[in-house]
Amino acid sequence: MTTRDRLVRAVIADPDANTPREAFANWGVPHGDLQGKLAQIQLAEAHERRVGTTADASLRYSEAQALIEQHGGTWARDVSAIASYPRFFRGFVESVVMDVSAFLARAPELYAIAPVREVIFIDAGPHIDALAASPHLARLVAIEFYNRSETAPLGDAGLRTLTESPHLGKLALLQLAWNEISLEGVEAIAASKMLPGLRDVSLGNNPVGKVVEEYGVDALNFEIVRDGISLPPLGRALEEKYGELRWLHAPSSFRMFPPTLHDV
Repeated sequence: MTTRDRLVRAVIADPDANTPREAFANWGVPHGDLQGKLAQIQLAEAHERRVGTTADASLRYSEAQALIEQHGGTWARDVSAIASYPRFFRGFVESVVMDVSAFLARAPELYAIAPVREVIFIDAGPHIDALAASPHLARLVAIEFYNRSETAPLGDAGLRTLTESPHLGKLALLQLAWNEISLEGVEAIAASKMLPGLRDVSLGNNPVGKVVEEYGVDALNFEIVRDGISLPPLGRALEEKYGELRWLHAPSSFRMFPPTLHDV
């Protein structure tokens, strides 16, 4: 096994951590490894987003995208044989798009070749029982449900099934736009004991309306305007019933996506 292989395996074995990625970057940059350079740039970007230096982070993002456009197809070749639309974070593919059947069949293979931490599931509604029962969810910190079919949204029943899954202990971000979620579904999230790490829920374009804190963004630095934060009445009612819910609050919005250990 080469030094590079060993360092990559260490990243895959501990996908949440920064330290193995830093080791890969520290080895790769002086050896002319461009993926090591990508890891160095994106690790710096993640730090800059956390501390709020948005302008610097934007420059890093542009540098990273240039490398990804040139070499990402090669670096993601093995992942692309299993999943679609691989996206790089902190130097490696962390986000992919899959349908549920492919995920259930090939998640172990995928996890063996990349530190995947987010999956965007396509048309998952009819398959939510099998997905919620899968232990392969346990690795994910971010999940999105995207629908191409009008018959595929989760709906309240599907969301309730998901929130009862025992495999979501690491889940921090849950994106549910356009999934026909009403107050019943949102209450299922609020009442769930299976989502201890949940920090951000996207509910745009659902019947439930406004639930999560709203806020303005500074036009110059794109930072949240803290004195403009407002929790809608429905959000206040949920907290009165269920207690404090971190995912209702704008300050829990992540600067880096998928979130790193520093964010969670």
